[in-house]
Amino acid sequence: MTYKYFLSDSSVIVAIHASAACMDGNGVIFLGPSGTGKTTICQLLTPCVRQLAEDIVYLVPRTDGIWGIASADDLGRRPQLSKEEVARLENIPLRMAFRLYQAPQPYLEEITAAELCCHLVSSFFEVRWYIHNSINDRNVFSILAKVARCVRGYELYFDRSMQTVEMVCETLTLNKIVG
Repeated sequence: MTYKYFLSDSSVIVAIHASAACMDGNGVIFLGPSGTGKTTICQLLTPCVRQLAEDIVYLVPRTDGIWGIASADDLGRRPQLSKEEVARLENIPLRMAFRLYQAPQPYLEEITAAELCCHLVSSFFEVRWYIHNSINDRNVFSILAKVARCVRGYELYFDRSMQTVEMVCETLTLNKIVG
């Protein structure tokens, strides 16, 4: 489900299967197949984040050169956005991405841009099958690679403990993006 609204610089808004949250004006996405815990982790993190999206997130090119995120939850699964809908998107700068795994003990591992790109591609394909899309997948892969090069990525092995909450909130706080 790639939304085929083209921006002035010929960029495309891409929808991925993810949840999203915001902390101090910075966005974070949580990736993983259905049932992995994307919504659960956002709910666990409510002491330090505000949830933006539960199921589908737009990756939006911003004029400042940073990739942004916006919720697609309220817009449904449609093949195209109007200019008005794009203008109304809450476009938060994307700073971090976490690929989630449920585990008996929480731990966090930083990953490379290439690994993050693979996770973003998987998240794109989880959504793509919902709707016929007219955008060349090759173009989408290029966009996802650009996003992966600009965002710090992690694999988060988590449980529902306070240790998970403290670890993620500390990571978010320590890794606030500067410029």
